[in-house]
Amino acid sequence: MPRVIYSPRCWCVLVYSVSPACAAETATPQAHPDSSISTAEFSVPYSAYASPVAREAFQHMVASSHEAPAINAPIETSRAYYERINADHLARMCKIYPVRIHTEQIGGIGTDVVEPAQGITAANQTRVLIHLHGGAFLWGAHSGGLVESIPIASLGRIKIISMDYRQGPEHVFPAASEDAEAVYRALLKQYKPAEIGIYGCSAGGVLTGGACRPADRAQAADTGRHRHVLRLIGEYGG
Repeated sequence: MPRVIYSPRCWCVLVYSVSPACAAETATPQAHPDSSISTAEFSVPYSAYASPVAREAFQHMVASSHEAPAINAPIETSRAYYERINADHLARMCKIYPVRIHTEQIGGIGTDVVEPAQGITAANQTRVLIHLHGGAFLWGAHSGGLVESIPIASLGRIKIISMDYRQGPEHVFPAASEDAEAVYRALLKQYKPAEIGIYGCSAGGVLTGGACRPADRAQAADTGRHRHVLRLIGEYGG
């Protein structure tokens, strides 16, 4: 499995560099009625491809962002804050997208298994998706994972396994990557490699990207089997 280096304290939407003198003069980014974001140096317009509903949701998110805990807040405070948001989103998702959900230990890792209520399509009967949730490597387990899994399971008519990988600050790299490998290896007992996909959002996207790293960069010492796992995940992951 991959070896992705990350810091659980660092997550950004936009990153730019300024000198110490300029940094002192840089104002807090401002959100505008047209959904653009600006600083003293530049302005970032909202996507022209977004729907009116998405634009409205973005404006609401920006307006409420001042309620978010500080980056150095106790982890329990941050998790409680984002859990409230995810729980609200989850309740709405369940009303829109009919699914069946149950918990299951796979490879020793806790997971939420999500299946479409209308049934898995014939083409997807032998396929499964591993989902890696977002949350800055610090939060997002369970409710956040379900928010990212339910629409895909329902609309794609496919089984999704959303795994609760170990998070920081209690756990550090490579804990999350090891958990992803454990679930993948366990699923190989039931599915062919070509039938297993992997995807993730935000922090989960980083883990997914690491899993899809080209196999020739992994100079494994365990007789090439490690490279084989990377190649399979990379070939069928997303």
